[in-house]
Amino acid sequence: MAVDDNTMRVLLSVRDDGRFFSFSFSLSILILFVVFDSIAAFGGCNNNDHQRKSTVRNENKNSFRSPPVVISPFVRKRTNSIFLSKSSNDDDETRIKDDVDDATIQDFVTIFTNNIPLLDVRAPVEYNKGSFPNTRTNAPLLNDEERRLVGIKYKEMGQDAAIELGKELITPEIKEKRILLQCKEHIQKYPNGYLYCFRGGLRSKIVQLWLKEAGLSQYPFVEGGYKAMRRYLMDELEESIRVLPIVMIGGSTGCGKTYLLESFIDTTNDGNNNNNSTRSIIDLEGLAKHKGSTFGWLGLEEQPTQIDFENTLSVQMLKIRHKFQQSSSSKILFIEEEGNRIGQRMLPASLYQKMSEEYPVILIDNEPMEDRLRVCIKDYILDPLDKFQCHYGKEKGKELFHEKCLHDLNRIKNRLGSERYTQIRNELNEAFQKLILSSDDNNNNLDCSGFEKPFTVLLCDYYDPMYDFQSTKRKGEVLFRGNRAEARQWILNN
Repeated sequence: MAVDDNTMRVLLSVRDDGRFFSFSFSLSILILFVVFDSIAAFGGCNNNDHQRKSTVRNENKNSFRSPPVVISPFVRKRTNSIFLSKSSNDDDETRIKDDVDDATIQDFVTIFTNNIPLLDVRAPVEYNKGSFPNTRTNAPLLNDEERRLVGIKYKEMGQDAAIELGKELITPEIKEKRILLQCKEHIQKYPNGYLYCFRGGLRSKIVQLWLKEAGLSQYPFVEGGYKAMRRYLMDELEESIRVLPIVMIGGSTGCGKTYLLESFIDTTNDGNNNNNSTRSIIDLEGLAKHKGSTFGWLGLEEQPTQIDFENTLSVQMLKIRHKFQQSSSSKILFIEEEGNRIGQRMLPASLYQKMSEEYPVILIDNEPMEDRLRVCIKDYILDPLDKFQCHYGKEKGKELFHEKCLHDLNRIKNRLGSERYTQIRNELNEAFQKLILSSDDNNNNLDCSGFEKPFTVLLCDYYDPMYDFQSTKRKGEVLFRGNRAEARQWILNN
C-alpha cells in the first residue's frame, strides 16, 4: 500500500446505536468524501447563489457566518473567535490530536479584512471555478484527473474499488512533489496563513498531518472551508449593498467616469489602507477586467469567473465598511453607474436594483465631443494596442488587435444596421492603415485622427441614444450635473 501508516491514523468517529467505532484508514474516508464533495462543489454554489431565498440563508446563518464582531456601525455585532474544533467525545478528540493539532479558524472578518494568505487544497477544477482574492496557492490533494477517475470508479464498481484506486493514485512520490513542496514554499512565504478545502474536512486534516510530519509549522485550517467562506461573503455582500452609503458616477460613453473615480485614489482607498478618508471608490470595471462597452474587453486577460468577481467585490465592500467604522465623519462610497452586466460578468441583482431605483448619481454631462473622442481612442485603441504589441510583438500585435476591433464591431452589426455598419468598418480599416503608416519603432507620434470619424458615429448614433434610454429607468436623485472637472470640484466641496 502506497500511503504511509501515519496518514491512516487520522481518526473519525461514527455513532451507531450509542457505540463509537474508530476508523484508522482516513484516506479511505477521504476518497468517499471527495466523491460526495464533488457533487456539492459543482452543484452547491452556482454563479447566482447569492440570490438564494432568504429562508435558506437564514437556516444556514448560524452554521456559516462568523460569530459576532463589530466591524462597522452598519453591521450586527459579532465576536471574533479562533478555536479548536470539538469532537462529540473527548477521547476521540484526544486521539485525533495525537496525530495532528486540529487547529482551525472561523474568524472570517479577520481573514478577509486583513488579507490573510490562504492555501487552497481543493482540486484545480474547483479552484478555477472560484476562489478568494487572498488565496495565494492551490496545492491539490487530488488533481482533476485523479478526482475524475475516483468518481468514475465509485460509480461503476462501488466504494471499495474507489478506495483502492485512491490509495494507488496518492503515492509517496506524489505526496512529496505535489503537496509538501508546494505547501512548504507557501508556508515559508506566508507563515501566518490558513489552509482550506471545500468544507474544511478531511482534505484539510490530512494536509495538516503531512505538514506536521514534514516538520513544518502547524498551519490552521478554515472551519467550514470554501463553502462557509463563500456563503459568508455572499451574506456580507447583500448587507454591504443594503447599508453602504453609495453614490454613482454616471454619464455617457467617453465622458471619463472611470478617470473621475481614479482621481480620488490618492485621497481614498479600497479598504487595503488605514487612512482617515471618508471617500472610497470601487472600480467595478476594474474588478470585471472589462471596460463595459462593445470594445471593452482588452483581448488578453480573461475576465474573472462570476464567483471570483462576486467574492472580490464582497471583500472590497467589507473592507470599506470596516474602514468607515474608524471615522465619525460622513462617509461615501463612489461607484460607476453600470448596466446589469460588465462584459460577461453579471452585477449582483440586488446591487443593480439599488443602482436603478435608489442610489443617487452625479452626472458627467456636456463633456466636449473632442474630449470624449480622446478618452475613447485612449481606452479602446492606444492602451490595448500597446498591450497587444507587448504580448505578441509589434507587427503581430497590430494585426491581431485590428482583427479584435473588427470582431467587436461585428457583434453590434444588427443594431447598427447594414449600411452604417459597413461605413464604420471601412472607416476603422482606413484608420488602422493611417495608424500603422505613422508608427515608428517606439510607437511615437501615432496618427489616431482616423478613428475620430467612426467613433463619432458610434457615440452619436449608438451609445448616446442607448444611454439616454437607460437613464429614463433611473429613479435615484441626481445630486449634480456638469462636466468632469465641475463634477470633481463639486465632490471635493461637498
